[in-house]
Amino acid sequence: MKHISVYFLFFCLLSNFVYSQDTITVYYDEDWKEISDINEASYYRKAFRDSNKVLVAHDYYISNKI
Repeated sequence: MKHISVYFLFFCLLSNFVYSQDTITVYYDEDWKEISDINEASYYRKAFRDSNKVLVAHDYYISNKI
């Protein structure tokens, strides 16, 4: 029973670590220049920080279409 509790705790901590990636959202104007104002954006990019890398998920129109 003790081993099961240890494994359960390990997998709970591991899943919390794996899903705790930082989400980065960057906004762009119609010329794909990075901007800070969401109201002037035509596109945006969702990316995730993983260790020392940034992984781009998708680029979207501001209307949420890929």
